[in-house]
Amino acid sequence: MSSTGCQFKVHATCDSEQLNKFFIQNLVSEHSCGGGLKNLSNPHISSSFIKPLIIDEIRDHPSKKPKEIIDDFRREYNIELNYLIAYSAKKLALTELYGNDAMSYDDLRWYLEALQNHNPGSYVDLEVNAS
Repeated sequence: MSSTGCQFKVHATCDSEQLNKFFIQNLVSEHSCGGGLKNLSNPHISSSFIKPLIIDEIRDHPSKKPKEIIDDFRREYNIELNYLIAYSAKKLALTELYGNDAMSYDDLRWYLEALQNHNPGSYVDLEVNAS
């Protein structure tokens, strides 16, 4: 029992031959401290938790909107995500898949400069779309 008087506890062990599996020995799943998930339809979920669940979908559809991610989670998991979490998770997935935008731009500038330095007389023109 914790100092708050909460009875919640999980005691798990693993077999020495199956280290990737845990076996629950003792579980008291009720919180008396107000901890845990207060509402299963709207648990506190972070964008880093969501990212691995959506990364394949973002790879296939990089223009997928956060609203569509919210709709997918409502349909598939019966969980309501807020817009900021969906947006942040998508941004994390895009960064993992394609890298950081600012670093990619810096790499492109370095590449163009290296191209000009190692190929004198070459014409290099970088056009940037403002959108």
